[in-house]
Amino acid sequence: MSMTDDVFDWPKSDWTGTPMLKHADMKGIGAQQPAKCKVLVKGIEGRQVKLTVSNPSDKVAYMLRVVLKDKKGRLIDGVTFSDNYISIVPKGEKTVTCLLPGEMKFTADVLPY
Repeated sequence: MSMTDDVFDWPKSDWTGTPMLKHADMKGIGAQQPAKCKVLVKGIEGRQVKLTVSNPSDKVAYMLRVVLKDKKGRLIDGVTFSDNYISIVPKGEKTVTCLLPGEMKFTADVLPY
């Protein structure tokens, strides 16, 4: 997405890191329309849920957040996810697991950052 790469100041590297002289211009990421992704429940074992998030579009889906909602459409608090934010290549998919705070009915959704 960037026309320029990060530029490192290699001579000033030490054991803690390498300083940057110039950062890549990533403005193009924020300018693109979010990809429309889908999330499917692939399995439930007690409180553990396995979800598959797919990106059927021809755009990269950046910084997606998977959420679970109760029957009233409210976000369920206390859910622990294997990944907080995910990015998916075009036509790709990613599996995310989560642990519910208790056994309950829910719907899954995916939100852009």
